[in-house]
Amino acid sequence: MSAVSLIAVVAAVIGKVTALVFRSHMYGKLHDQLRSTAEPVLHRGPGPLPRGARR
Repeated sequence: MSAVSLIAVVAAVIGKVTALVFRSHMYGKLHDQLRSTAEPVLHRGPGPLPRGARR
């Protein structure tokens, strides 16, 4: 394998790993944001709804 081919393979592997790690990180952030947005609704106890809300 020539040096150019080896460098191309290494660059491709580094790019793929970086993309996978970034994707995982972004999905984690999305999950955290959705959870923090939904938590007040999911853990709200019985009682009157806020003004203007509908059931």
